[in-house]
Amino acid sequence: MDPKEILDPYDASSIAALSDGIFGVALTLLVLDVHLPGTSTDHLARQLLSLWPRFYSFGLSFAVVAAYWVAYHRLLAHIVAYDRPLLLRNFAFLAFVVLTPFPTSLVGEGYFVTQGDARVAWIVYAGTLALVGLTLAWLWQCATARNLTNPKLTPSAAEYLLIRTLVSPLIFVLSMGVAATSAPLAPWTLVLLIPAQALVAQRYAQAIARPR
Repeated sequence: MDPKEILDPYDASSIAALSDGIFGVALTLLVLDVHLPGTSTDHLARQLLSLWPRFYSFGLSFAVVAAYWVAYHRLLAHIVAYDRPLLLRNFAFLAFVVLTPFPTSLVGEGYFVTQGDARVAWIVYAGTLALVGLTLAWLWQCATARNLTNPKLTPSAAEYLLIRTLVSPLIFVLSMGVAATSAPLAPWTLVLLIPAQALVAQRYAQAIARPR
């Protein structure tokens, strides 16, 4: 047998546990940017009020990373085997998850200063979160192309999962374009995630209804 045809015996439960641990670290690091200035002489109430941009960026990123965790496990439930190419894609996905706290801090610090800072902060932020989603879609495409998914998964259901995974990063890419012309409007483009996901679910309703 050709060595390239041998499937490496990676333990799926260990991979899931490692990924969950990395997600947990990333979610925890998000809150480290929320802290009171050590040398401020303002009253406590005023200091807390000044932190609202950081709370905003923390809440937004926590929700997005949590949504990506749900999406990741939605795909993971259909992956029954692993090989080296899939693992490399999994680590690429996790690398961008770990990177998320950095652009989150940019949004919390620079987004409400000047229009130029807001534009740069959001583009870096949205670009990072778009890469999280794109690498997750890349991972799923690898799993389906290399027959590492459950044999009962129909092609239409696999396609639905891929398209659903691509919705979020595409909306983030759209928000980057909006930020180039109107930084304050850019975060509002994320509202499009709800109807976009609903349209994809409606388009693939029959595929979803089939037993997998």
